[in-house]
Amino acid sequence: MSVLKGRWEKAAEAYATGEHKSGRDLELVVTFADPAGYERVLDIGAGAGHTALALAPYVQSVIVTDPVEEMLAAARRVFAKVGIRNAEFLQTSAERLPFSDASFEIVTSRLAAHHFDDVALAFREVARVLRHGGRYVFVDTLAPQDAESAQFQQEIEGLRDPTHRRIHSQEEWIAICEVAGLHVEQVDVVEKAHPFDDWLDRGGEDESTRQRVRERFLTAPATAVRDLGIVVADGRVASFTDRKVVLRARRRLVAEHFSAPRPNLIESDTGFSAEVMGRTGIRYREGARSVLVDAEVLTKRGIALWSRSIKQWEPPHQADRLEAADRVRILENLRRAFASQGELLDIS
Repeated sequence: MSVLKGRWEKAAEAYATGEHKSGRDLELVVTFADPAGYERVLDIGAGAGHTALALAPYVQSVIVTDPVEEMLAAARRVFAKVGIRNAEFLQTSAERLPFSDASFEIVTSRLAAHHFDDVALAFREVARVLRHGGRYVFVDTLAPQDAESAQFQQEIEGLRDPTHRRIHSQEEWIAICEVAGLHVEQVDVVEKAHPFDDWLDRGGEDESTRQRVRERFLTAPATAVRDLGIVVADGRVASFTDRKVVLRARRRLVAEHFSAPRPNLIESDTGFSAEVMGRTGIRYREGARSVLVDAEVLTKRGIALWSRSIKQWEPPHQADRLEAADRVRILENLRRAFASQGELLDIS
């Protein structure tokens, strides 16, 4: 996570005392985690520590991690206030977890993944540090299904919070889990209402930026007003409501294996293959379907691949819609396939 420290220093106390300390999504985290008392828990992007705090009484220990020391300081205060002592606090990013493989029975991340610089890498790290069959409980914002509404929410989240990266659809979040080796087995969706001024305060931005956010809400497209339940009273934004996905995934027990029957062909035992077509493309096959991905073989530097070229399945399956979640899966499958042969993919 590329951290703008000044922003988080201002926001840490708001996170400690605001809406993140409770909610239906937090209740579901404890339910989905299903602790039995012996587990070692890792909370990633913990912020002020409310998720770890909710689980701490029911497990052996929790490790509370965040890339920002000011957030960890707020989390320490939250834990100290209630006298819970089975927690450790560690400053680290989600993409580079300093733990051995298979270290935890439960990993959680709540309302953090939309800040990750590389969410696919972070989820692979989750799979790595989970024990076989271990549980990953995840909460984050869902992008509206309407494209205009989704674009508006992405815009205002980034304007309010410069560390915001991207929110995804439910299908995309699940696909990112699955390609990282985390099998999703339970999903719920909850609505969360946000009093507007409190939400704006957590951004930690200056008044000029705050005013731009207010003005943008007041000129929101009709689709966003509908999908985000924007409430305006006396010319001021009062609140809006978005949706959070809560899911539980388990680390897969079966490892993936690759073979290379020809120098230009890589096959996975999970049902896909990648074939280098000369110097200008990669043929990706998944069952009976295939797509040609624009790519360039770079001498001694791996392969450059253009993700925007993944547009539709080729005949005779061109009528099958190629969804955003399919693109995520294809890119991650290609990355793993070429990595198995020591080749680096440069995806743009």
